[in-house]
Amino acid sequence: MENIMKYIDRISRAAELYRAGKLEPYAVNGRQSIYIQAICRNPGISQDELAKKLFVNKSNVARKAAVLEESGLITRRTGETDKRRLELYPTGKAQDLLPVIRAAVEQYNEIVCEGLGEGEREQLLALLKQLSLKAAQAAGGGEAAD
Repeated sequence: MENIMKYIDRISRAAELYRAGKLEPYAVNGRQSIYIQAICRNPGISQDELAKKLFVNKSNVARKAAVLEESGLITRRTGETDKRRLELYPTGKAQDLLPVIRAAVEQYNEIVCEGLGEGEREQLLALLKQLSLKAAQAAGGGEAAD
């Protein structure tokens, strides 16, 4: 069987570049948009939880969070019950940017799925969800990020 990861990686990298192009006027890159979406969906998520959800190193989350905070897109707060816990919250600026990010994601989905019928799209999505769950399990996580 041919290496499917080659194609999954290529699609992912191209998606990041596409988002970066669409978000350039907002001074946000493709990778940052993933963090913004996750934090907007999960206000108060800890840096550790975000690292697990996105399958990245904790140090990557800390660096990205610092940049997003400097940009006024998120705030970091110490947890009330655990002072070692850093919780991430979206700002109004991030919430305002969320529809733009979602539109870029939707546009990209339409571009890459052009020519596929509705049944094929549903089948592709079901297969990708299945692969995502197996990938998360293989990486030592329980569920794949939403």
